[in-house]
Amino acid sequence: MTRSFVIDRIFRGVGRIKQASGTTHAKTFGRINEMLTVLFERGRLDLLQGLKDGLYTPMQLYHAYSTSSLDRLPTADDVLNLHDTMLSWAESYNCSKRHRESLIQAVRYLAPKGSKHSVGSLLKRLEAFKGEMELSGQGATFNRTRSAAQSFARDTRKKHSPLWRDIAGVERLPEVETREGHPLQPKEFIELWLSLPESYKTDVWQLAHTGMRPAEYWGNWSEGSDRVIVRSAKQRVRSGKPPVFRAVPRIVSVPLQAPTVTHKALGKMFAELTDGLIEPYDLRRTFANWMEAAGISRTRRKAYMGHGKSDVTDGYEWHSVAPHLDADAQLLRNYLVSAIVGPDYPAGLLTEATPKISGVTRFATPSIYAPSRNRTENLLIKSQLL
Repeated sequence: MTRSFVIDRIFRGVGRIKQASGTTHAKTFGRINEMLTVLFERGRLDLLQGLKDGLYTPMQLYHAYSTSSLDRLPTADDVLNLHDTMLSWAESYNCSKRHRESLIQAVRYLAPKGSKHSVGSLLKRLEAFKGEMELSGQGATFNRTRSAAQSFARDTRKKHSPLWRDIAGVERLPEVETREGHPLQPKEFIELWLSLPESYKTDVWQLAHTGMRPAEYWGNWSEGSDRVIVRSAKQRVRSGKPPVFRAVPRIVSVPLQAPTVTHKALGKMFAELTDGLIEPYDLRRTFANWMEAAGISRTRRKAYMGHGKSDVTDGYEWHSVAPHLDADAQLLRNYLVSAIVGPDYPAGLLTEATPKISGVTRFATPSIYAPSRNRTENLLIKSQLL
């Protein structure tokens, strides 16, 4: 049996490379030796070191060299444990706590703790995970995991590296439509509020009367005499820009309290009471609808909700909301009192006969996009007669 030629070369900075070439063809063996010389002269000691360490065979190196695909050869990083390497990246990633939790979850999906998967197998792991999620109809979960894998490749290699391009080439899965929002009319809100356990009432009341996103409410906010000051949860932490705060009219007379239950617990309670119809974010939608029905201008509503400029008109209308906080708070109070909201307003507005939410088969929650003046007035008149 003919044995393959043996490479036996010494390179400064790498040392001796002695191993079977993988070919019995003299001309091919000669080209491999020429290649090794060229790589050394070009300073590609990393490739020679990879050959010495056994990351690839001489024939694999020669094939990549001949086809100008040296960048696709495995590197020393490729043999590292995928779970440990990706988890270390996720934990040190400069982002919000919520986003970091999402990145760590992606690590669990692609490389569970204790698994032996290497960094070089990331693409195969992602494609296998895609198949699982496609079968179970969880497109959004796969798409978030794919984005995390691509960010990992970008940060640990570089953008447009072969690994980054391979992951970018994996098509996203279609996502099911997001649930329809269910903002509550004032009487519907009070029905929900009265049906809650006492420990949940404060948080639900404050969320509906400030319009904070859940991430903002369980985040950083404070109070002023005429406003609630909210740190925007939409700001990109990695941008390096200073925090963005916004003011919201203060319509609750008593001091706000720190959250007493978790976002997860509140979501679970809503799911049980409303059969999944209402979620915590609907309280923000509720506040937005109340402001619209109360007659607060579109520009100031966007400012209070933390929405940016979206068209040319906004550029002309945008102005400081500070002079309007008291007036807008009074507009909201007047609307809510007229619609019979709750105990923070003048006494006598609540009745013993207010139905429990368990007895309501479905919330009637029509959206109030750009209501006419007559529609708003009719709403207020109707609520006063109830």
